[in-house]
Amino acid sequence: MRTARSSRLLGVLAVLSLSGCWYSVKEIDPDKKKHYTEEYSHTDQKKAVAHFADSLTASAPLKDREKPSVLVTYGIDNRTSEHIDTKGFTDKLDVALLRTGKVKLVNKDQRENVEKEVGYSESAKVDPATRIQLGRQIGAEYMLTGRFTSIDRKEPKEIRLRKGRLLYYQLSLELTNLTTNQIEWKDEVEILREGQRPIIGW
Repeated sequence: MRTARSSRLLGVLAVLSLSGCWYSVKEIDPDKKKHYTEEYSHTDQKKAVAHFADSLTASAPLKDREKPSVLVTYGIDNRTSEHIDTKGFTDKLDVALLRTGKVKLVNKDQRENVEKEVGYSESAKVDPATRIQLGRQIGAEYMLTGRFTSIDRKEPKEIRLRKGRLLYYQLSLELTNLTTNQIEWKDEVEILREGQRPIIGW
């Protein structure tokens, strides 16, 4: 009896060992919707970026202007309990806005490097005919900021085979006029997703 039981156990361990060594990779279209969990994903980011780019460029501060509006992006405040790459979100949004041709962006993140390069160009090592002209930088007209919040609710403890989790995300952006300090545009994207998983599982 013990020998048969040991053989079955060894067989199960062998199968698990082989399955654990199996690995595969496949190409996935980044535009295809795909969620592994109820948490924020790249699909949500693409949807939100597209919505905000369309909404902002169609708003009154931007849509009727002959020349592109100059914006500076000050990032998104992550008020969720998760680690969310908000810089990756603003990078995607910057790309989408620039592609519309209605916006120019001030490179806030590289100001220190710009100052270093301008300072170097003023040195004796640089041909005076090719030096950067000081006082020619463009000032931003608007400041783009945002907040990322979430509400996480789990089903109360009780006897059941599955447990549920409800996740609500709210991402809001606002455009502030730097001359008047008025908010001239504001919009939001809401995401509500429910996840169900078995109590016992891998």
